[in-house]
Amino acid sequence: MSKSDQTIRSSLVRAMSHTTVTTNLRELVQLIIIGDENSNNDSFTS
Repeated sequence: MSKSDQTIRSSLVRAMSHTTVTTNLRELVQLIIIGDENSNNDSFTS
């Protein structure tokens, strides 16, 4: 395996792991936002 192939592969792996991390963060943020909206609705109805 040539050095350029190794560099491309490592950068690809880094990009893939970065994408999964950002996707997980986005899902977490959405969960938090949804949870906040639900608790706000509860306080309004009571």
